[in-house]
Amino acid sequence: MPLPDAAADAARDPNAPPALETVLDLPYLHTLTGQPQQFRRVVQAFVASSEPVPRRLAQAIAAHDHRQAHDLLHELYGAAETVGARALRATCQQLLARAPSETGGAGDAEAIAVALHQTRAALVHVVDGLPPSPEPASRRPAAAPTLLILDDSPTFRERLRQLLADDYRLVETDSGRAALVACAGDAPPDLLLVDLNLGAAPGQDPEGSGLNVIRQLHGAIPCVVLTVDRSTATRRAALQAGAWAYLLKPPEPETLRAALEAALARARDVARAASQPVIDLATGILMATHRLSEDEARRLLKTLASAERRTVRDVAEHIVEAQRFQSRLAQLAGRKPQTPSSEGG
Repeated sequence: MPLPDAAADAARDPNAPPALETVLDLPYLHTLTGQPQQFRRVVQAFVASSEPVPRRLAQAIAAHDHRQAHDLLHELYGAAETVGARALRATCQQLLARAPSETGGAGDAEAIAVALHQTRAALVHVVDGLPPSPEPASRRPAAAPTLLILDDSPTFRERLRQLLADDYRLVETDSGRAALVACAGDAPPDLLLVDLNLGAAPGQDPEGSGLNVIRQLHGAIPCVVLTVDRSTATRRAALQAGAWAYLLKPPEPETLRAALEAALARARDVARAASQPVIDLATGILMATHRLSEDEARRLLKTLASAERRTVRDVAEHIVEAQRFQSRLAQLAGRKPQTPSSEGG
């Protein structure tokens, strides 16, 4: 739908706010405003999360805390990308281009405050011009895979909910340590979407960083990186750490979905290859124990797995372990385990 146009107002009044096209990326916003209610939530998340940034940035500059100032600018840059805040993104990018030790000065905090004020006013202007719309109903299937989103930007997490909630059961956290705890739990996620910068300064790798999460998982759960960091060195580091894909914010929705689907498909292939030896062994045990053909034994495995709501691999491992237990028990009893022929039938 057409976006409100402030250019004519600016031409008539030299004191009017900057034209929307100088503050916002209007072609990008056109892709978001087709779903007015969802766009409103993105803007609300951006306004709420960005409100304290100028004050926190001024405090960090006054305390000569260059790392904190850099992290705040990086976080705001990512949020600006998400809502199409062209001028704010450029201001953050200009300040981030310096070395971290050079970031500082009252002028920096003032520049961010001005750009943020203009951005919020422009976004409110756009939202006010949108028609009301009902909340869309979820179409997520009951057996949807679980996706853990590791990102410290409330604005971007809201956008990801809108893009992915119909396809995945979403779990969210802004902490690398919390993500690792979830992955080690009884119901780990099937896939991770990881932001690399979680308050970590460039060149550092604290325990809770996105990069460290990828390293700790060792490829056990597929990780797709989603970041504003376009540097070749960071991309290489993430892939070497075990990332399965590397995407830039904000992603094209279809590109994001395709990358996640490809990672899940690859994970299933890896799991299937790892499961095959134990499944083959369990099939042989069923064939020998119950005098079944190979096809009959494999069908029995699948039927039992479906009845118990478990994976075929889980059932196969249980059968193999039971056979091993029986063999050990027979050895302790001083006799050989029974075979189908010795049972007489």
